[in-house]
Amino acid sequence: MPKNILCLDVGGTNPRLAMVKVLGIDHYEILIQQNADKNQDSIIPSINIFLQWCANEKGWRTNTCVASVAGPVFNNSCEHPTNAKFPVIGTQIRDLSALKNVLVLNDFAAIGEAIATINPPQDKIIPVPGYRQGDEFGQPNYIPPPQPQGPRGVIGPGTGLGVAYLRWEGNGYVVHPSEGGHAGMDGGRGLALLLEFIRNKLDINKISAETLVSGQGIRHIAHFLLTHPQSMRAILKTRSEIAKDIAAFENTKKIKITNQQILDAILNEHADDSLKKDAAEIIARAVPHNRTALLTMRLFMEFLGSAAQDLALQGMTTGGLFLAGGILPKNKELLMKGDFMRAFYDNWQESSRQLLRKIPVYLIDDYDISFFGCGRAGHMKFHDVME
Repeated sequence: MPKNILCLDVGGTNPRLAMVKVLGIDHYEILIQQNADKNQDSIIPSINIFLQWCANEKGWRTNTCVASVAGPVFNNSCEHPTNAKFPVIGTQIRDLSALKNVLVLNDFAAIGEAIATINPPQDKIIPVPGYRQGDEFGQPNYIPPPQPQGPRGVIGPGTGLGVAYLRWEGNGYVVHPSEGGHAGMDGGRGLALLLEFIRNKLDINKISAETLVSGQGIRHIAHFLLTHPQSMRAILKTRSEIAKDIAAFENTKKIKITNQQILDAILNEHADDSLKKDAAEIIARAVPHNRTALLTMRLFMEFLGSAAQDLALQGMTTGGLFLAGGILPKNKELLMKGDFMRAFYDNWQESSRQLLRKIPVYLIDDYDISFFGCGRAGHMKFHDVME
Protein backbone atom coordinates (compact mmCIF):
# COMPACT_ATOMS: atom_id res chain seq x y z
CA MET A 1 0.00 0.00 0.00
CA PRO A 2 1.45 3.45 -0.95
CA LYS A 3 2.58 5.66 1.90
CA ASN A 4 2.54 9.44 2.12
CA ILE A 5 5.02 12.11 3.22
CA LEU A 6 4.27 15.70 4.22
CA CYS A 7 6.79 17.84 2.32
CA LEU A 8 7.53 21.48 3.16
CA ASP A 9 9.26 23.97 0.89
CA VAL A 10 10.32 27.01 2.93
CA GLY A 11 12.11 29.02 0.28
CA GLY A 12 12.44 32.66 -0.62
CA THR A 13 8.79 33.13 -1.56
CA ASN A 14 5.74 31.78 0.27
CA PRO A 15 6.26 28.52 2.20
CA ARG A 16 4.46 25.60 0.59
CA LEU A 17 3.10 22.34 1.95
CA ALA A 18 2.45 19.23 -0.12
CA MET A 19 1.22 15.70 0.48
CA VAL A 20 3.43 13.41 -1.57
CA LYS A 21 2.60 9.77 -2.26
CA VAL A 22 5.43 7.24 -2.39
CA LEU A 23 4.73 4.88 -5.29
CA GLY A 24 8.13 3.18 -5.33
CA ILE A 25 11.85 3.81 -5.40
CA ASP A 26 12.33 7.21 -7.08
CA HIS A 27 8.64 7.34 -8.01
CA TYR A 28 6.59 10.01 -6.25
CA GLU A 29 3.30 11.83 -6.87
CA ILE A 30 2.19 15.20 -5.48
CA LEU A 31 -1.38 14.71 -4.28
CA ILE A 32 -2.05 18.31 -3.27
CA GLN A 33 -0.15 21.44 -2.29
CA GLN A 34 -0.93 24.85 -0.82
CA ASN A 35 0.83 28.02 0.29
CA ALA A 36 1.38 29.15 3.86
CA ASP A 37 2.01 32.62 5.29
CA LYS A 38 5.73 33.46 5.56
CA ASN A 39 5.01 36.18 8.14
CA GLN A 40 3.56 33.87 10.80
CA ASP A 41 5.54 33.08 13.95
CA SER A 42 5.48 29.32 13.41
CA ILE A 43 4.85 26.88 10.58
CA ILE A 44 3.31 24.30 12.95
CA PRO A 45 -0.31 25.61 12.92
CA SER A 46 -0.26 25.47 9.12
CA ILE A 47 1.09 21.92 9.28
CA ASN A 48 -1.64 20.75 11.65
CA ILE A 49 -4.45 22.42 9.68
CA PHE A 50 -3.13 20.91 6.45
CA LEU A 51 -2.79 17.42 7.97
CA GLN A 52 -6.30 17.58 9.41
CA TRP A 53 -7.80 18.67 6.09
CA CYS A 54 -5.97 15.91 4.20
CA ALA A 55 -7.18 13.28 6.67
CA ASN A 56 -10.79 14.46 6.92
CA GLU A 57 -11.41 15.39 3.29
CA LYS A 58 -9.23 12.92 1.39
CA GLY A 59 -8.29 10.17 3.80
CA TRP A 60 -4.58 10.91 3.33
CA ARG A 61 -2.52 10.36 6.46
CA THR A 62 1.17 10.34 7.28
CA ASN A 63 3.52 10.25 10.24
CA THR A 64 6.50 11.57 8.27
CA CYS A 65 7.61 15.09 7.34
CA VAL A 66 10.56 16.37 5.31
CA ALA A 67 11.18 20.13 5.22
CA SER A 68 13.30 21.84 2.57
CA VAL A 69 14.51 25.20 3.95
CA ALA A 70 16.49 28.01 2.35
CA GLY A 71 19.25 28.55 4.90
CA PRO A 72 21.91 26.62 6.80
CA VAL A 73 20.68 23.45 8.54
CA PHE A 74 22.30 22.12 11.72
CA ASN A 75 21.04 19.43 14.09
CA ASN A 76 17.92 18.85 11.98
CA SER A 77 16.92 22.50 12.27
CA CYS A 78 17.17 25.82 10.45
CA GLU A 79 17.10 28.60 13.03
CA HIS A 80 17.14 31.47 10.51
CA PRO A 81 15.50 30.72 7.15
CA THR A 82 16.43 33.12 4.37
CA ASN A 83 13.08 34.81 3.98
CA ALA A 84 10.68 33.52 6.62
CA LYS A 85 10.12 34.87 10.12
CA PHE A 86 9.84 31.47 11.80
CA PRO A 87 12.52 28.84 12.49
CA VAL A 88 12.08 25.29 11.22
CA ILE A 89 13.05 23.01 14.10
CA GLY A 90 12.67 19.27 13.67
CA THR A 91 11.98 18.48 17.34
CA GLN A 92 9.27 21.16 17.57
CA ILE A 93 7.48 19.80 14.50
CA ARG A 94 7.67 16.29 15.96
CA ASP A 95 6.49 17.29 19.45
CA LEU A 96 3.67 19.63 18.39
CA SER A 97 2.11 17.56 15.60
CA ALA A 98 1.20 13.97 14.78
CA LEU A 99 4.43 13.58 12.83
CA LYS A 100 6.85 11.10 14.41
CA ASN A 101 9.54 11.20 11.73
CA VAL A 102 10.91 14.63 10.80
CA LEU A 103 13.85 15.52 8.57
CA VAL A 104 14.99 19.10 7.86
CA LEU A 105 17.13 19.67 4.76
CA ASN A 106 18.80 22.66 3.15
CA ASP A 107 16.72 23.59 0.10
CA PHE A 108 19.49 22.70 -2.33
CA ALA A 109 20.08 19.40 -0.60
CA ALA A 110 16.43 18.64 -1.42
CA ILE A 111 16.88 19.70 -5.04
CA GLY A 112 20.01 17.55 -5.12
CA GLU A 113 17.98 14.56 -3.93
CA ALA A 114 15.69 15.05 -6.92
CA ILE A 115 18.63 15.45 -9.30
CA ALA A 116 20.07 12.20 -7.94
CA THR A 117 17.25 10.34 -9.70
CA ILE A 118 17.53 12.08 -13.06
CA ASN A 119 19.21 10.79 -16.19
CA PRO A 120 19.01 13.89 -18.40
CA PRO A 121 17.50 15.01 -20.65
CA GLN A 122 14.05 14.38 -19.22
CA ASP A 123 10.69 16.12 -19.03
CA LYS A 124 11.23 19.62 -17.55
CA ILE A 125 15.00 19.15 -17.60
CA ILE A 126 16.04 21.34 -20.54
CA PRO A 127 19.56 21.22 -22.05
CA VAL A 128 21.28 24.60 -22.27
CA PRO A 129 23.27 24.58 -25.55
CA GLY A 130 26.87 25.71 -25.59
CA TYR A 131 29.51 26.40 -28.22
CA ARG A 132 32.10 24.24 -29.90
CA GLN A 133 35.66 25.49 -29.61
CA GLY A 134 36.31 28.45 -31.91
CA ASP A 135 32.60 29.15 -32.38
CA GLU A 136 31.65 31.31 -29.40
CA PHE A 137 29.16 33.61 -31.12
CA GLY A 138 25.83 33.29 -32.82
CA GLN A 139 23.25 30.73 -31.74
CA PRO A 140 24.66 28.10 -29.33
CA ASN A 141 23.84 24.55 -30.41
CA TYR A 142 26.36 22.17 -28.81
CA ILE A 143 25.26 19.77 -26.03
CA PRO A 144 27.94 17.37 -24.74
CA PRO A 145 26.81 14.04 -23.26
CA PRO A 146 27.00 13.51 -19.49
CA GLN A 147 29.60 11.15 -18.11
CA PRO A 148 27.88 8.14 -16.49
CA GLN A 149 28.23 8.33 -12.70
CA GLY A 150 30.15 11.58 -13.10
CA PRO A 151 29.84 14.19 -10.32
CA ARG A 152 26.89 16.55 -10.64
CA GLY A 153 26.37 20.11 -9.45
CA VAL A 154 23.33 22.26 -8.76
CA ILE A 155 23.31 26.05 -8.67
CA GLY A 156 20.24 28.22 -8.45
CA PRO A 157 19.62 31.96 -8.17
CA GLY A 158 16.48 33.13 -6.45
CA THR A 159 16.15 35.21 -3.32
CA GLY A 160 19.67 33.94 -2.59
CA LEU A 161 22.07 31.62 -4.43
CA GLY A 162 21.97 27.91 -3.63
CA VAL A 163 24.70 25.38 -4.40
CA ALA A 164 25.00 21.61 -3.95
CA TYR A 165 27.22 18.78 -5.18
CA LEU A 166 26.40 15.14 -5.92
CA ARG A 167 28.92 12.30 -5.88
CA TRP A 168 28.40 8.70 -6.97
CA GLU A 169 28.94 6.54 -3.91
CA GLY A 170 28.20 2.82 -4.05
CA ASN A 171 24.94 2.36 -5.96
CA GLY A 172 23.79 5.93 -6.39
CA TYR A 173 24.35 9.64 -5.93
CA VAL A 174 24.84 11.16 -2.49
CA VAL A 175 24.06 14.85 -2.02
CA HIS A 176 26.51 17.21 -0.35
CA PRO A 177 24.97 20.61 0.59
CA SER A 178 27.08 23.73 0.29
CA GLU A 179 27.13 27.41 1.14
CA GLY A 180 29.07 28.02 -2.07
CA GLY A 181 26.75 30.87 -2.98
CA HIS A 182 28.72 32.97 -0.52
CA ALA A 183 32.08 32.25 -2.13
CA GLY A 184 33.96 35.13 -3.72
CA MET A 185 33.00 36.63 -7.08
CA ASP A 186 34.95 38.56 -9.69
CA GLY A 187 33.56 40.73 -12.45
CA GLY A 188 34.16 40.47 -16.17
CA ARG A 189 35.82 43.05 -18.38
CA GLY A 190 34.65 46.61 -17.73
CA LEU A 191 32.79 45.76 -14.53
CA ALA A 192 35.23 46.93 -11.83
CA LEU A 193 33.17 50.08 -11.17
CA LEU A 194 30.04 47.99 -10.74
CA LEU A 195 31.70 45.89 -8.04
CA GLU A 196 32.99 49.01 -6.28
CA PHE A 197 29.49 50.52 -6.45
CA ILE A 198 28.07 47.44 -4.69
CA ARG A 199 30.82 47.49 -2.05
CA ASN A 200 30.01 51.11 -1.23
CA LYS A 201 26.26 50.57 -1.40
CA LEU A 202 26.34 47.63 1.02
CA ASP A 203 29.39 48.79 3.01
CA ILE A 204 31.21 45.49 2.48
CA ASN A 205 34.69 44.48 1.34
CA LYS A 206 34.05 41.10 -0.28
CA ILE A 207 31.66 40.61 -3.18
CA SER A 208 30.15 37.12 -2.96
CA ALA A 209 28.49 35.30 -5.83
CA GLU A 210 25.09 35.73 -4.17
CA THR A 211 25.56 39.51 -4.16
CA LEU A 212 25.32 39.42 -7.97
CA VAL A 213 23.67 36.12 -8.89
CA SER A 214 20.31 36.47 -7.15
CA GLY A 215 17.32 38.78 -7.00
CA GLN A 216 19.37 41.33 -5.09
CA GLY A 217 22.06 41.07 -7.79
CA ILE A 218 19.55 42.06 -10.45
CA ARG A 219 18.63 45.11 -8.41
CA HIS A 220 22.28 46.06 -7.80
CA ILE A 221 23.22 45.78 -11.48
CA ALA A 222 20.24 47.85 -12.64
CA HIS A 223 20.83 50.46 -9.94
CA PHE A 224 24.42 50.89 -11.09
CA LEU A 225 23.55 51.13 -14.79
CA LEU A 226 20.82 53.69 -14.13
CA THR A 227 23.10 55.92 -12.10
CA HIS A 228 26.27 55.47 -14.21
CA PRO A 229 25.28 55.92 -17.88
CA GLN A 230 28.90 56.39 -18.99
CA SER A 231 29.81 52.99 -17.51
CA MET A 232 26.84 51.50 -19.32
CA ARG A 233 28.24 52.70 -22.64
CA ALA A 234 31.73 51.41 -21.75
CA ILE A 235 30.34 47.98 -20.87
CA LEU A 236 28.57 47.71 -24.20
CA LYS A 237 31.81 48.51 -26.06
CA THR A 238 33.30 45.24 -24.76
CA ARG A 239 30.20 43.14 -25.52
CA SER A 240 29.43 43.26 -29.21
CA GLU A 241 26.66 40.64 -29.10
CA ILE A 242 24.73 42.48 -26.42
CA ALA A 243 25.34 45.87 -28.07
CA LYS A 244 23.98 44.52 -31.36
CA ASP A 245 20.82 43.23 -29.69
CA ILE A 246 20.27 46.48 -27.79
CA ALA A 247 20.70 48.50 -31.01
CA ALA A 248 18.11 46.30 -32.72
CA PHE A 249 15.82 46.68 -29.71
CA GLU A 250 16.09 50.47 -29.78
CA ASN A 251 15.23 50.56 -33.48
CA THR A 252 11.89 48.91 -32.69
CA LYS A 253 11.01 51.77 -30.31
CA LYS A 254 9.42 49.34 -27.84
CA ILE A 255 10.28 51.42 -24.78
CA LYS A 256 7.20 51.26 -22.54
CA ILE A 257 8.87 51.23 -19.12
CA THR A 258 11.13 54.17 -18.35
CA ASN A 259 14.42 54.17 -16.47
CA GLN A 260 12.83 56.30 -13.77
CA GLN A 261 10.10 53.73 -13.20
CA ILE A 262 12.71 51.00 -12.71
CA LEU A 263 14.81 53.20 -10.41
CA ASP A 264 11.72 54.06 -8.34
CA ALA A 265 10.95 50.33 -8.00
CA ILE A 266 14.49 49.69 -6.70
CA LEU A 267 14.57 52.59 -4.26
CA ASN A 268 11.03 52.10 -2.96
CA GLU A 269 11.02 48.32 -2.67
CA HIS A 270 9.71 47.21 0.74
CA ALA A 271 9.31 50.86 1.74
CA ASP A 272 5.93 49.97 3.23
CA ASP A 273 7.52 46.98 5.07
CA SER A 274 5.72 44.54 2.79
CA LEU A 275 7.11 41.93 0.44
CA LYS A 276 4.84 42.83 -2.46
CA LYS A 277 7.16 45.11 -4.45
CA ASP A 278 9.77 42.85 -6.06
CA ALA A 279 12.06 45.15 -8.05
CA ALA A 280 14.01 42.20 -9.50
CA GLU A 281 10.85 40.77 -11.01
CA ILE A 282 9.86 44.19 -12.33
CA ILE A 283 13.27 44.50 -14.03
CA ALA A 284 13.05 41.03 -15.56
CA ARG A 285 9.56 41.73 -16.91
CA ALA A 286 10.78 45.04 -18.35
CA VAL A 287 13.35 43.36 -20.63
CA PRO A 288 11.17 43.66 -23.78
CA HIS A 289 10.49 47.32 -23.03
CA ASN A 290 13.64 48.91 -21.60
CA ARG A 291 17.31 48.80 -22.67
CA THR A 292 18.63 49.07 -19.10
CA ALA A 293 16.53 46.08 -18.04
CA LEU A 294 17.78 44.16 -21.08
CA LEU A 295 21.44 44.88 -20.31
CA THR A 296 20.89 44.12 -16.62
CA MET A 297 19.57 40.65 -17.32
CA ARG A 298 22.24 39.91 -19.95
CA LEU A 299 24.96 40.86 -17.43
CA PHE A 300 23.17 38.79 -14.79
CA MET A 301 23.43 35.74 -17.08
CA GLU A 302 27.13 36.50 -17.52
CA PHE A 303 27.69 36.57 -13.76
CA LEU A 304 25.74 33.34 -13.43
CA GLY A 305 28.01 31.72 -16.03
CA SER A 306 31.07 32.76 -14.07
CA ALA A 307 29.65 31.38 -10.80
CA ALA A 308 28.63 28.16 -12.56
CA GLN A 309 32.16 27.77 -13.91
CA ASP A 310 33.57 27.90 -10.39
CA LEU A 311 31.14 25.19 -9.29
CA ALA A 312 31.88 23.03 -12.33
CA LEU A 313 35.65 23.23 -11.87
CA GLN A 314 35.59 22.72 -8.12
CA GLY A 315 33.28 19.72 -8.41
CA MET A 316 34.47 18.33 -11.78
CA THR A 317 30.77 18.04 -12.65
CA THR A 318 31.10 15.87 -15.75
CA GLY A 319 27.77 14.22 -14.91
CA GLY A 320 26.01 17.52 -15.49
CA LEU A 321 25.53 20.98 -14.06
CA PHE A 322 21.91 21.75 -13.19
CA LEU A 323 20.48 25.28 -13.00
CA ALA A 324 17.66 25.69 -10.50
CA GLY A 325 15.96 28.53 -8.63
CA GLY A 326 13.00 30.75 -9.33
CA ILE A 327 14.57 33.29 -11.71
CA LEU A 328 15.81 31.20 -14.64
CA PRO A 329 12.63 29.37 -15.72
CA LYS A 330 10.99 32.77 -16.16
CA ASN A 331 13.91 33.97 -18.30
CA LYS A 332 14.68 30.94 -20.46
CA GLU A 333 15.12 32.93 -23.68
CA LEU A 334 17.82 35.13 -22.13
CA LEU A 335 19.57 32.10 -20.62
CA MET A 336 19.78 30.48 -24.05
CA LYS A 337 21.19 33.65 -25.70
CA GLY A 338 24.81 32.65 -25.18
CA ASP A 339 26.04 35.17 -22.58
CA PHE A 340 25.82 32.50 -19.88
CA MET A 341 27.77 29.89 -21.86
CA ARG A 342 30.45 32.32 -23.05
CA ALA A 343 31.12 33.27 -19.41
CA PHE A 344 30.96 29.61 -18.41
CA TYR A 345 33.78 28.75 -20.85
CA ASP A 346 35.86 31.87 -20.19
CA ASN A 347 38.99 30.67 -18.36
CA TRP A 348 42.64 31.54 -18.93
CA GLN A 349 43.73 27.90 -18.58
CA GLU A 350 43.40 25.82 -21.77
CA SER A 351 42.93 22.56 -19.83
CA SER A 352 40.08 24.15 -17.84
CA ARG A 353 38.40 25.36 -21.03
CA GLN A 354 38.62 21.85 -22.48
CA LEU A 355 37.05 20.36 -19.33
CA LEU A 356 34.24 22.94 -19.28
CA ARG A 357 33.28 22.09 -22.87
CA LYS A 358 32.70 18.49 -21.78
CA ILE A 359 30.22 19.44 -19.06
CA PRO A 360 26.53 19.40 -20.05
CA VAL A 361 24.33 22.10 -18.54
CA TYR A 362 20.61 21.68 -17.85
CA LEU A 363 17.82 24.01 -16.75
CA ILE A 364 15.39 22.61 -14.18
CA ASP A 365 12.05 23.94 -15.39
CA ASP A 366 9.99 22.50 -12.55
CA TYR A 367 8.92 24.58 -9.57
CA ASP A 368 7.92 21.46 -7.63
CA ILE A 369 11.27 19.71 -7.80
CA SER A 370 11.91 20.29 -4.07
CA PHE A 371 8.86 18.21 -3.22
CA PHE A 372 10.20 15.25 -5.20
CA GLY A 373 13.56 15.62 -3.49
CA CYS A 374 11.90 15.74 -0.06
CA GLY A 375 9.88 12.67 -0.95
CA ARG A 376 13.01 10.77 -1.92
CA ALA A 377 14.95 11.85 1.18
CA GLY A 378 12.08 10.88 3.47
CA HIS A 379 11.53 7.56 1.73
CA MET A 380 15.21 6.63 1.95
CA LYS A 381 15.54 7.59 5.62
CA PHE A 382 12.20 6.50 7.09
CA HIS A 383 10.95 3.70 4.81
CA ASP A 384 10.89 1.17 7.68
CA VAL A 385 8.88 3.40 10.06
CA MET A 386 6.54 5.23 7.70
CA GLU A 387 2.81 4.70 8.07
